[in-house]
Amino acid sequence: MIENYALVSEGAILRDYTTPQYINDEHKRLVDIADSLYNLNIPVSEWGDNPEYDYKGLYAKYSAEFWELVLKDMHALDSQLDTNKAGDLLAEYTMLIDSY
Repeated sequence: MIENYALVSEGAILRDYTTPQYINDEHKRLVDIADSLYNLNIPVSEWGDNPEYDYKGLYAKYSAEFWELVLKDMHALDSQLDTNKAGDLLAEYTMLIDSY
């Protein structure tokens, strides 16, 4: 289980600049969820059921507080980030991945 919400929020924001590295398949799917929540704003109740990926189940596995932290962090990062600062965020994210 990914406990550090920054691994999810930073990974999702970095997708606008690069293809981020993922710890494992669950981490990639968490970033998929965060990206969808932030950019598409589709309520979880309206997500389709796909047993292969089980995004609804994965969303439910993590607490509402976790997703609130992810989205709050994404908003903060997005408001401060530009192409020049993306490298700094990537370096921070890489350190998080490496220390996992």
